[in-house]
Amino acid sequence: MRQNTLRSKRFAPRMIILVVILTLVFGPVSCSAKVESITVAYSPFEATALFWIAQDQDFFGENGLNVTARRYDTGVGTLDGMLNGEADLAVGANEFPLVGRALQKAEIRTIGSIAKSEFIYLIGRRDRGVQQVADLKGKRVGTTFRTIAHFFLGRFLELNGMNIDDIALVEVKTPDEWVDAVANGDIDAVVTAQPYANAARDRLGDNAILWSVQSLQPLQTQVISTDEWITEHPDLVIRFLR
Repeated sequence: MRQNTLRSKRFAPRMIILVVILTLVFGPVSCSAKVESITVAYSPFEATALFWIAQDQDFFGENGLNVTARRYDTGVGTLDGMLNGEADLAVGANEFPLVGRALQKAEIRTIGSIAKSEFIYLIGRRDRGVQQVADLKGKRVGTTFRTIAHFFLGRFLELNGMNIDDIALVEVKTPDEWVDAVANGDIDAVVTAQPYANAARDRLGDNAILWSVQSLQPLQTQVISTDEWITEHPDLVIRFLR
């Protein structure tokens, strides 16, 4: 808790400095500037908080943007939605799906990073014999494929002398599944993000065991769009970042 508080104290001044720099560099949008509409795909995690704040405080409106927000269950879902033409920008995906899509030759770029976070956890059931990390061998462990949680699960196992083939990997795709599947006993453990990790732990009570799977490696939440959209809308990129 103290580490989180210290991070928050360091984070706030940095964000204030960033806002001041953007204001000085770009200046305010002219009152006569045409209001432009954009659609933003986002995921419901704390790492997208700056986007929610900007919406709540009408910062986008003050910068000549009419923003339609489309919610997706995961960061990789926001990226998929954007690439499917459902949004102009994806807010919530991080470096793992970004690199994955780039390796598949998707013509995408990040225009900014809006959060540095540690909130991916593994929640296991003690009644299934999960008392230490080695006990995961042979167990049914759920996560959402292609997400940063999937990546960190594999890394967590490797750092503890195992690999992904040592478990029975089960895909759980939605927030309700992340919590219900482990709470109802359909799987023995789940790897997911907050606040759903805490929700699963609370459902299990004393039967829960919880580990951070990031092993002190933070994830970076990105704002991503296609090369084409960025090239055709440089002014809207500046307005959004401002």
